[in-house]
Amino acid sequence: MEIFSTAANQVLVLFAFILVGYILTKTEILKVDASKDLSNVLVYVATPSILFNSCAKNINTDNIATSGMLLFAGVIVVFAGYFTATALAKPFSKNDFEKNVYTYSFTIPNLGYMGYPMVQAVFGDQALAAMVMFVFAMNVFIYIKGLPMLSSRESEGIKFVLKQPTIIALFAGIAVGLTGIKLPRILDDVTSGASALMGPIAMILTGSVLSKRPIKELISDKKTYIASVIRLVLLPLITLGIMILLKVDKNIILVAVATLAMPLGLNSVVFPEAYGGDGRLGARLALVSHAMSILTIPAVFGLLSIILL
Repeated sequence: MEIFSTAANQVLVLFAFILVGYILTKTEILKVDASKDLSNVLVYVATPSILFNSCAKNINTDNIATSGMLLFAGVIVVFAGYFTATALAKPFSKNDFEKNVYTYSFTIPNLGYMGYPMVQAVFGDQALAAMVMFVFAMNVFIYIKGLPMLSSRESEGIKFVLKQPTIIALFAGIAVGLTGIKLPRILDDVTSGASALMGPIAMILTGSVLSKRPIKELISDKKTYIASVIRLVLLPLITLGIMILLKVDKNIILVAVATLAMPLGLNSVVFPEAYGGDGRLGARLALVSHAMSILTIPAVFGLLSIILL
């Protein structure tokens, strides 16, 4: 019950920030185009800080084998998830772009905007560090496969991925953790402070993006609810069952299922709109799945605590 109540409280806090972002944009206190600036703060400051801090403080030579297993598990889950998502997406639409949106949404949950702050708040810094390693393959997928799927851009290859601030911060944090380098206290204070921005700004951004669409349009499609149930309940529970049957390490199960229990990600809105595409379907999926996650995340996290902790 403690895990359930902690998760429920954290989801409600984050959802409150979604409402703040929605109201601020609707009342024009926050300008409509401010979402790009908020996104830049996340991409260049908050997310790199939380990844760097997590790796630098929790990855060392003693647990490098565990980190390797998490990386490997993440690769397996991405490959299995993508092929499963491709099959699941077919009944939802005959339109190629819409099928891509569903495929991406079933493959990649909301990692940076909700996953990192949620896992850290409920399970602690060590779980966050484990999650960072587990989702490395997902982050690569986002730029290698996800971006071309959701926009008109061609894949720019691994060099493009390695230039991303989040990937640079992740490698830098791993290097600091493994070498045991002592960083100046001011750097630790700055990155810790920047990490604290992650949850509030990400959710305000979510609310700002959603405010650009009429509520009726966002909640009227029944397929959106089915897709949200698949993302929030079906996929994490199937993963939980398979991993238990395969006797996977409990720490890997915890991180994998907690990650997959996150709502549908915002990139299905952000990428299309950034490159002249249609973000309406992504916006519908984001709103409904985030609203439903108020109930589903505490339930899944509570189940995890009963089975694993």
